[in-house]
Amino acid sequence: MLNVLVLEDQPAWEALLVNAVRNGHLPECRIHRASTYGEALRLIHEEPLDVAVLDYVIERAGPEGPKTGLDVAAEMRAVAPGATILLVTLVDPERVQARCEQLGVRLVEKGSAELEGDVIREITHGLRNSAQRGR
Repeated sequence: MLNVLVLEDQPAWEALLVNAVRNGHLPECRIHRASTYGEALRLIHEEPLDVAVLDYVIERAGPEGPKTGLDVAAEMRAVAPGATILLVTLVDPERVQARCEQLGVRLVEKGSAELEGDVIREITHGLRNSAQRGR
């Protein structure tokens, strides 16, 4: 069973991303939801996560100060180096591309008309690459 983290602070986007994972013809998934940096960190350290779908802008940053999905990705990469991590964003993708590449994070544009398909395609591609590396 795949453990998937969905970090999204806007309920409508969260529902869309969770539905994409549920309906994406992936292996059986257990979906863990977080809407803040702190919740995401707790899950990263408590659960053996295989996949993370992270919003770039986290409006409710909490007591840690302003954080982004890339901050969560860096933390997750340290704990689960082989995990498939996607960053979904409405922010100009070129602005975050270099950091995504550095962390091995797949970038998906939130405004895409094919967002659900893009998310599933990137998760599937990431899982396939992990399996080939013998994760």
